[in-house]
Amino acid sequence: MPHIIVEYTSGLSAHIRIQDLLSELHARLGTHNETNITPGRIVTRAHETKSYIVYDDGAPDHFIDIELRLVPGRSDDIVKTLCLELQGVARDFMKRHGLECVIKVNPVELHRLYCP
Repeated sequence: MPHIIVEYTSGLSAHIRIQDLLSELHARLGTHNETNITPGRIVTRAHETKSYIVYDDGAPDHFIDIELRLVPGRSDDIVKTLCLELQGVARDFMKRHGLECVIKVNPVELHRLYCP
């Protein structure tokens, strides 16, 4: 059972509907039937981060950090493709809303004994 966990800075919720972003991420990951991922098996959720420090090097003040949790067994190429696609979905979403934001996707392989 894949998990998409989105951590985002608190100021973003004033400009976008986080639920809409979650729906788009969920739908995109659910298109990968060949990797045994279907929408009914994905758990997607978000957490707002209220305490944070963002670099002061001219980068945007907001971030979206996406953690993709997967059970073992997928090749590095497949995991990389999934991560890049999720990052692209989030970037496109933010562009449509006219916002700049640092977006990262971190894959996490769950232990083989993971019990959903």
